[in-house]
Amino acid sequence: MTIRILLADDQALLRTTFRMLIEANDDMAVVGEAADGTEAVALTRVHRPDLVLMDIRMPGTNGLDATTTICADPNLAATRVLILTTFETDEYVAKALRAGASGFLGKDVAADALLAGIRTVAAGDALLSPTATKALIARFVATPDPAPLERLTALTARELHDVVAHHLALANAQAGTAAYLARSHPDQVQRILTDLAGTTSAALREMKATVGLLRRPGEQTSPLEPAPGLDQLPALTAGFASAGLDVAVTVDGDERRLSPDVDLTAFRIVQEALTNVTKHAATGTASVRLSYAADRLTITVTNDGATKPMSPGFGLLGMRERAHSAGGHFHAGGHPGGRFTVTTDLPILT
Repeated sequence: MTIRILLADDQALLRTTFRMLIEANDDMAVVGEAADGTEAVALTRVHRPDLVLMDIRMPGTNGLDATTTICADPNLAATRVLILTTFETDEYVAKALRAGASGFLGKDVAADALLAGIRTVAAGDALLSPTATKALIARFVATPDPAPLERLTALTARELHDVVAHHLALANAQAGTAAYLARSHPDQVQRILTDLAGTTSAALREMKATVGLLRRPGEQTSPLEPAPGLDQLPALTAGFASAGLDVAVTVDGDERRLSPDVDLTAFRIVQEALTNVTKHAATGTASVRLSYAADRLTITVTNDGATKPMSPGFGLLGMRERAHSAGGHFHAGGHPGGRFTVTTDLPILT
């Protein structure tokens, strides 16, 4: 019997990698691909797959909500959901199980283990990765109230996680698939290895930049590049321009020196807001306004065209958490005509 599988992940390259891995097996077939939770639910109702390989963090409807919808639909009783995510936290494991998922694996899983997990869940059994099991146990035995971290340390930990996790998950999938296909489809390996080189290079650049935040005042300089800040906006907007989004940057007031964590927060919020424009706005232009006052910096990012309907997702949540961690405020909302604006107030510490 062939296991019919639907792939749900917002990273197209990752979906392609998993498709190549799965379709190298005679007992499996990919019947569709979804880039968000809403599309995953719709395609599941159309194709009635045996199994949905579901990511969690996707724009619009996330994977947990999509799993809830699929598992609650009596017409889809024969479809099982296997969560495959970078984020094996106790909260996600618990929510996935409550939503009705039959399995939970991390994207660092080996190729053979992923294929075995698909067969296990498709056969009607439950499956948890060792990391997910430990996280679930820790949820019940760990004592709350951990010691508070300093703001910069907390930000650095979050930054390391955010900028590296997705790259490493993709690299692991690419490397595992290349090793697996080398046995049966060696002609496809070169393409994957080329993609892998680009993935690891990007991860290394991001990690080197972030680790720079850990330097203490007076510490001898290391060869690592500084963490990203607003001084890198020209390079950021040039990158978006090459992808078809022209960004106009306006500065009001006298530019002020920002603390490292606020500078990094400002850069990442602009980066994420412009990324959202490329995903959700039917436009090729956007604007970034930096307004400097005596004690604060206000960042406003606006797309200049209609925005596709979307629900608050992890992108907006991440920007809000970044702003709050730096002692600032965050607001996002739509306007008549479909325009969408992200506004952030960040403190200027003197």
